[in-house]
Amino acid sequence: MREKTIPPFKKFMTAELVVTTIINFAFGAGFGWLAGKSLHAVPMHGVGGIVMDVIITCFAIGLLLTLISTAIVRKRIAKGEVDNIPESSLFFPMKSLPKKTLPRAMLLAVLGVVVLAPIIIGGFLALGISEISSPNFIWVKGAYGALIAILCTPYALMPMMAER
Repeated sequence: MREKTIPPFKKFMTAELVVTTIINFAFGAGFGWLAGKSLHAVPMHGVGGIVMDVIITCFAIGLLLTLISTAIVRKRIAKGEVDNIPESSLFFPMKSLPKKTLPRAMLLAVLGVVVLAPIIIGGFLALGISEISSPNFIWVKGAYGALIAILCTPYALMPMMAER
């Protein structure tokens, strides 16, 4: 049987997804611990509640992941470690995202709040969750931080990498 080779770009994106997922899980869990360490349970609503946390997390990950990852990958492209990709490999809506970093970061931050936050919050509400114990909140916050990173990473990096 012939061994399949993984194309360099697919290998690169898989590695980026794994790294950003692990980092955002760790940060999410860390911030979850900080937010919940003095509480018995984290409420769904109100100041310091899950709803507000999800909104802030969606905005922050969309913005910071784009700014930081783009800078790192740009340096790797300049060193010849990573190749650009053909613009034709971008699909809609990725094709219409700004190539410049700051506008793309701001757009992904806003889209995170407008698109991802309602889905995550809706999931909690559909499950009938009114609060989460502090120990469980650490893991839950890490999990939705990782999920947001998985969804944002391709949109953060691929438009910048496309040859135009």
